[in-house]
Amino acid sequence: NAPYIWPRPDYSGTWAAVQVWSIHFDDAYRMEFQITEDNPNEQVFDPQAVEEFKRTTKMLFGKAAESMPVSYCRRTVTNDTPVYIGTSDELLRYCSCRDHRGAW
Repeated sequence: NAPYIWPRPDYSGTWAAVQVWSIHFDDAYRMEFQITEDNPNEQVFDPQAVEEFKRTTKMLFGKAAESMPVSYCRRTVTNDTPVYIGTSDELLRYCSCRDHRGAW
């Protein structure tokens, strides 16, 4: 059994794919992020994804992982970089009309 990907048991034909990465859970991290043990927003932290994450931690670290709570960590970041929304054809059309020497 792979700890990060498996067919979901609901017979929907979909697969769980859990993304996991390490962090330095130090004072700097705790100052930058808002951390709770209660799900602050089920639109952001989908309950199904949370359960699949718990399953992954159990597969990686064993039964002891069941007693560890999930930490919901979030922060607000301002992104002033433009976002382009459209189909791939629209994006290609947009790019073909731009000066590709770095002037956008």
